[in-house]
Formats: sequence, structure tokens, C-alpha cells
Amino acid sequence: MKLTEAKLKQMILDEIKSNLSPDDTAQLHADIELVRELSAEIDRLRDERYPNRAGDRKRTPELKEIDEQLAQVNNQISAIAKKYNIRHYYDSPGNHDLINLMKKKFRRKSI
Repeated sequence: MKLTEAKLKQMILDEIKSNLSPDDTAQLHADIELVRELSAEIDRLRDERYPNRAGDRKRTPELKEIDEQLAQVNNQISAIAKKYNIRHYYDSPGNHDLINLMKKKFRRKSI
């Protein structure tokens, strides 16, 4: 890969933009950790909701409660993504895509 002048300028601008205050860095770390915790909760709820993934999917009161919890946790994760202006991410187990996008948003080497 050749390092062109334009690419070098872009890298410098990205690094300048990435200089977060200590408070912003701490908040970003906290939000990333919160997304990890919420993603683990979603995975747990999905396993509870669909124990064998092809099983009975009738709407019982218990399943309705699980669905409401899933929606609530998904809304929390969506709010965090919106806070960092991340509009599209692949909803995977653990939300690794969202976490990676949050890390790249500020391009800090310490994250």
C-alpha cells in the first residue's frame, strides 16, 4: 500500500479529530461496556425466548414479558448508537459490530 500525500493528510486529520477529552474518553469506555452488558442480556433473553430456535413460538404471557424486555434492551442499545451517530450496524450476538464502530468513531489507540 502506498502512502499518498492525501492519505497522510487524512490520517493526520483523523488523529486530530480523535483527541477526546478525558471525560469523553471515560464516557466512551463506559458506553462500550454498557453495550457489552446489554448485548449479553439480549443473548440471554433470546436463548430463553427461543430455546431450540425452531420450537413453539406461541404468545404466552411469559413470552410476551420476554419480548417486552428484549424491546426495552434493544431500545437502550439503539439510543447509545444514536448518541454516537451510528445509524447502521449488524445486530450480531454480542453486538461486536456496534462496539467496533464505536471504537473507530474516535480512533483512539487506547480503546
